[in-house]
Amino acid sequence: YQRRVHGDPCDPKKNNSQMATRDHIKVVARIRPENTLEHNEATRNANVSISNVLEVAPDHVSVSLLDPKTSRAEGHRFAFDYIFTPETTQREVYERAALPVINDVLMGYNGTVFAYGQTGSGKTYTMVGPDMRDEEKHGIIPRMVRTVFDGIRAAPEHVEFLLKVSYVEIYLERIRDLLRDHRLPSRDLDIHETRLGDVFVEGCVERSVASESDIFHAMEYGNEVRVTAGTRMNDESSRSHAIFMLTVVQRDTHKESQLTGKLFLVDLAGSEKVKKTNAQNVRLDEACAINKSLSELGNVINALTKERGKNAGPDHIPYRNSKLTRLLQNSLGGNSRTALVICISPAAYNQKETLSTLRFGARAKLIKNKPHVNQELSAAELKKLLAKAQAVIEALTIDNNDLRRQLAIARGIDPATIGLGPASSAPGMPTSLPEVVSSQQETIDRLESMIKTLEQERTQQYSIQDDLLNQLTEKKAQLEENTRTLEDRTKALDEQTKLVEEKAKECADFSHRCADLQFRLDVQVEKAEKLALAAPLEPLPTSGSTATTPGGSTAAPGSSTPATALQRRVQMLTKNLEDQHLVYHQMNTQNALLEQTNKKLEERDRRRLDRIAALEADVARARAAAEEANKAAESYKRLLLDVQPSAGPERRVRGGGGVRGGGGGSGAPPPAPLPATTTVTSQPPPPPSTIPAAAPAPVAPSAPSAQREE
Repeated sequence: YQRRVHGDPCDPKKNNSQMATRDHIKVVARIRPENTLEHNEATRNANVSISNVLEVAPDHVSVSLLDPKTSRAEGHRFAFDYIFTPETTQREVYERAALPVINDVLMGYNGTVFAYGQTGSGKTYTMVGPDMRDEEKHGIIPRMVRTVFDGIRAAPEHVEFLLKVSYVEIYLERIRDLLRDHRLPSRDLDIHETRLGDVFVEGCVERSVASESDIFHAMEYGNEVRVTAGTRMNDESSRSHAIFMLTVVQRDTHKESQLTGKLFLVDLAGSEKVKKTNAQNVRLDEACAINKSLSELGNVINALTKERGKNAGPDHIPYRNSKLTRLLQNSLGGNSRTALVICISPAAYNQKETLSTLRFGARAKLIKNKPHVNQELSAAELKKLLAKAQAVIEALTIDNNDLRRQLAIARGIDPATIGLGPASSAPGMPTSLPEVVSSQQETIDRLESMIKTLEQERTQQYSIQDDLLNQLTEKKAQLEENTRTLEDRTKALDEQTKLVEEKAKECADFSHRCADLQFRLDVQVEKAEKLALAAPLEPLPTSGSTATTPGGSTAAPGSSTPATALQRRVQMLTKNLEDQHLVYHQMNTQNALLEQTNKKLEERDRRRLDRIAALEADVARARAAAEEANKAAESYKRLLLDVQPSAGPERRVRGGGGVRGGGGGSGAPPPAPLPATTTVTSQPPPPPSTIPAAAPAPVAPSAPSAQREE
């Protein structure tokens, strides 16, 4: 436990070098065996000469992608930390890929392990395993549980542990809690960020666990409601990104200190081509959402590894474009030790997807994170540090008085005249000039070392101030973006209002046309009834028969009588009446649909107006927070200006000693005043009372700072 958590004390150089090389993301590749579908496709395709297009080097650190037609490697060669062949066991994958990250979590670091690849490439098999009850085939997550509890059992008795787990999934760009009460309906969760930059899911259930069975039960409980479905490529395809989070809190009862390590275990849904999976309806929507989030993940990695000029400022990293990248913000370029397992297929049928996955892994290997130990000091330790700082200040005050007294003696001035008391009041004071010079030299050397220490502390304070300014700038950009979004939504609402008015006008015109048509229809019906009453109807003659006229004579078969013409007229009017009734009913149906649409649009307009009012209230609160932030910045500026002149007497002493020429300054440029800013943040900075009193004034802004000030 001591060697794993605190490093090997016998070889600190080796320990530090290993930590430095592990700042980059660790990338390993796992090749799964060929399945039946891939074998059948290779047999059916006559242009393919080989079925396995991957060639692994003997040292298992590089792989080449072969052309299935020529069996040659056409420049596609990729190097990773390790490459696992299809014969590799689950235990070997865990020990090489995930075990170092788990050990770092027990040391107080944040850790992330996630698998990436196309659908059906073996990601869930690697992360979870085929069966939780089969220990031999357990994946990374079940083996991680045993490693954590082995470390707890090996820890000293004065170290207390607290374990908490949470389990969420990202389905159709919505975050759902898998550990909630399954009897209750699921709700969408939001992602938030603390003042220290830690990202968390608000509202998700955190279960405290005390044994391995508790964690396994939580995983099985969450997997019951995780969305899976069968496709042509995979019988049990994950249709969502699953993230299992484990928080390990260690408290040392002797030192009263605390270490907190957070572990993210991510099972990504695989990218897929609709042509191969035959996804339809809901499966098609899921595939689109999965591919979009994985595309945004690739954009984040490209932005992190993009080459920038020497004087170029930091590029924008699009973490907020997707829920997945936002939740993995610290894992990609932040405070985390990260391991990536890319799962690939060796078949020629999936050659393009395999090449895309290999390129993704090669790009991710270039990302460099900034991990650090998450340690919290107790109140007793903080008091010890404060007492130590006060002792240093008192020692410096005594040294300063001694130095001034020595200078007064060297110049022939009585120390009592400058408020230092007589020379005989300090025992052991040098009386001759060489002794004074030697004592001054020793004091100056000691003060120089102290000044260097203070300069380092001031540099750290400057970095903290720059971080605060960056956060304020980011919040201002976010507020501007929200303002633009509000304006766009207002314009869209105006357009919708115009559309509703046009639809209402069309409905009114349509109602007038329906009324006119009904009036004409009533007139035609009245005319037909009058004609029917004026002349009684007679049966029509059949074809080839003769009709008898009123005088008793017979008419030819093709001739027409008044009664026959009247009957035909009545039949024609009846048919027109039926057609107009049908058109009238159709128009009534369309009118009802238009009225329903109008009601829906009015309800949507009402909700949008409520949302605009809420956004305006948020903007007002943000402006009030900005005013408070500006007041706090002004107070912080005044406090820094009051503290900064504290190093003046020491520098004047060095200049007046006559031993070292020049002004005797520390060489650091004079600090510039705090740049004015009008940034707005939804989380105001801490009040001036919480800022340390020894914080120095900010340095003159560099080129990026000048850009921010402009």
